[in-house]
Amino acid sequence: MAGEPTEPISLFPIPIYTAVMQGFEEHRQPLVDEIRAFRDTNPGIRRSNRAAWHSPERFSRSPHVQWALASVSHFAQAALAKYYDGWEHLALGVSGYWANIVGPGGWNAPHHHAPQHWSAVYYVDVELPGPGRDELEGMIEFLNPLPWQAIWGGSGNSAHQPKNGMCILFPAPLIHFVHPHSQEMERISIAMNFQVLPRPPQAARRG
Repeated sequence: MAGEPTEPISLFPIPIYTAVMQGFEEHRQPLVDEIRAFRDTNPGIRRSNRAAWHSPERFSRSPHVQWALASVSHFAQAALAKYYDGWEHLALGVSGYWANIVGPGGWNAPHHHAPQHWSAVYYVDVELPGPGRDELEGMIEFLNPLPWQAIWGGSGNSAHQPKNGMCILFPAPLIHFVHPHSQEMERISIAMNFQVLPRPPQAARRG
């Protein structure tokens, strides 16, 4: 006789973290102006962006950009500390960053950021008018790497609505894309990648 079924084991969970950065409003308009000015003098590069502008890597080291990098790095370190023994012997470093401007009809094709370890998007100016638009407009969607969930009627994909000042942190190999939007406004964000590296011996924390 078969035994009673046990509680299911949830295999391979994928952590995604979101938070609104404190003090973002002070830096929002300067970042908008700076990124647009850079776009106006630089054609950008082609990656996953479609009908959208993607800056070169490390496009600026201005105080406002440095604030965004430092804020997101601090958030990522706090969120991920439990996976890395409280950063006792490891360190989280920014390995690259770039700006995005997405106009009407623009979107990002499905892609990932491997071999980087973690990735984040900081939303500078993205809030779209609410009524009369498709609910998925401008949303970032992460694709379920285990599509067998369709067996019981669910895709398992996860879509997130950006808002000004929000950061979303996710594993870099996770495939994701951004839905197009039809509004006239330009959506502006800064994306970045992180690597987890050994902490130099002299910088290791002492107990």
